[in-house]
Amino acid sequence: MQITVVGGDQRSVYLTAAINRRSNDHATHVLHENVLHMHDAIGHADIVILPANYMGGIVKGKAGAVQGLEIVKQMRANGYLVCGCSDQALAELAKKRNIQILELLRQPHFSLANAQLTAEAALMRAGFVSERSLVNCSCLVLGSGRIAKALLRLLRSYTPNAALCARSSVARQEARWAGYPVYALTQGEQACKGRTFVWNTIPSRVVQPAWLEAMQENGWFIDLASAPYGIDSASIPANINYALESGLPGRILPMAAAEVIYQTIFPDHKEEGETG
Repeated sequence: MQITVVGGDQRSVYLTAAINRRSNDHATHVLHENVLHMHDAIGHADIVILPANYMGGIVKGKAGAVQGLEIVKQMRANGYLVCGCSDQALAELAKKRNIQILELLRQPHFSLANAQLTAEAALMRAGFVSERSLVNCSCLVLGSGRIAKALLRLLRSYTPNAALCARSSVARQEARWAGYPVYALTQGEQACKGRTFVWNTIPSRVVQPAWLEAMQENGWFIDLASAPYGIDSASIPANINYALESGLPGRILPMAAAEVIYQTIFPDHKEEGETG
């Protein structure tokens, strides 16, 4: 099969190399700036793989952007499209052209592995941007999804002073059983009080400026969520540092991120000697 990988990050490069090395398929990596090459490669592909963070609308890259609908129009009928999630317009056009869509973010293997990579990269970025150690730091995780849970697990190796603040009563109970202090979202200011690091994983504007004002002076609020993010950056208090760190796996751990995508698309393809 002919496979076209669309994207401008290193994860796309590693994914293309893995397909060519480990399967009988032929993959081509295309960038946004070479529009003619991209359209030609898409038009001849049996499978088109969009970035894992594509959730409809425009496919963005370092060199430019292209509408996802335009990509589907260029594809062969009866082909396959891989993306993070599809919006209604994309799904309807794909159905008309008999193009099957694999949504990575709806695949349990991908979601779990991607959450683990995001959490690992989040801790790496925290040390890099802050120049501080996480050892014995007072930390808070906002949210109750896979990324929040993975972050709490990894933080346990660094500090006993990590807590969870979440809307979900079930997630709070699970964290409480695991030995973490827990707070409801209505207790956000209390939860943030004195924290050196606060990570947000909730993709909605739930964080209040007063919460961040309660943090340790010159503490770090790190937003891992997708748009519209946890807070308007203009509302962040002047004495609190801020880092927007969405889409971490593709930026910080591209080789591992590419492997997760590969195993999700081709679960039966393994390296020689690989088991399980």
